[in-house]
Amino acid sequence: VFADNGAVIDHTDRYIYGLRAGIDSLDGYVYFSEEACSVKYTETSNGFGTGTKSIMLYEDEAFAEYTVIIYGDVDGNGWYDADDAFLVKLMVNGLLTENMLPAYMWKAADCNHDGLINESDAELLIGAGVRKNDIDQSVAQAELVTQAAYIEYALLIDQSAGIDTDDEQQDEKAPEPSEDVGEDESV
Repeated sequence: VFADNGAVIDHTDRYIYGLRAGIDSLDGYVYFSEEACSVKYTETSNGFGTGTKSIMLYEDEAFAEYTVIIYGDVDGNGWYDADDAFLVKLMVNGLLTENMLPAYMWKAADCNHDGLINESDAELLIGAGVRKNDIDQSVAQAELVTQAAYIEYALLIDQSAGIDTDDEQQDEKAPEPSEDVGEDESV
């Protein structure tokens, strides 16, 4: 099984991602080296989207099964929209937890690919729902790990901003108020 047009086949976790939202098959994304190979789909209850099972066949015998991931499409209908933003908000607020959902839904909710499901993912989905932005589908797993590490590093740097270690600046002190400031002489 090979991928094309930006699709990624994760042979370890058995996911296929890097797909365009709204597709109805893997045509143009997945191809085989053998003519006797084909793919059969088991769509979600909402259609062809995140959670769709792609069963790879050789002469009508299954040899592998992969789950489709479309980042942002948490409800499995193939599109990322307000319904998905609502589900991600429930995740962020702890009303839906990782052990309550299939792993593919949790993976699809990580819209910014930082390894966390948080307010950033929900905001990205809300913006995508009103066509302000798109959800990047092309990030490979190695890049996801790197981006999460970079974000953590950037936050550490940002937290230390404003600390001045220059000796001259440390010696400068605010003037102390004089003893007669604020005293009332009319008493």
